[in-house]
Amino acid sequence: MVKKNYTFHINLLELYFPSSNLTSSSFPKTKVEYIIWISMNNFQRLFKKKPYLAWYVRDKQRLSEESMFEHVLSYGNWEDYLTAEDSLGIKKAHGLFQKLKSKRRVNLKPQTINYFNLYFQKYA
Repeated sequence: MVKKNYTFHINLLELYFPSSNLTSSSFPKTKVEYIIWISMNNFQRLFKKKPYLAWYVRDKQRLSEESMFEHVLSYGNWEDYLTAEDSLGIKKAHGLFQKLKSKRRVNLKPQTINYFNLYFQKYA
């Protein structure tokens, strides 16, 4: 009974999220993995699919949104940024970027800061 219901939910996920590029191998295999997977947002799933974004962090689930966003800006590509923006929203992404660049120690490259300053001026 549980197996049947579990399979039904996976089919629903494939139906409602066809653009999420999830293959059957990336779906959770057990019920516990499924519950954890459902509770994660797209931003957290991004770090599960692409562990190199925070390669030196052992427990990526404990990262704050600010830290995750900084990792995406530093190590991610444009698609990763769009996933983060889709999950956070443009206003929150802009707020996190402003907070990151106003810190005393900035870990972003000057080119990244310049690009996103221009980007947020136009779109936020």
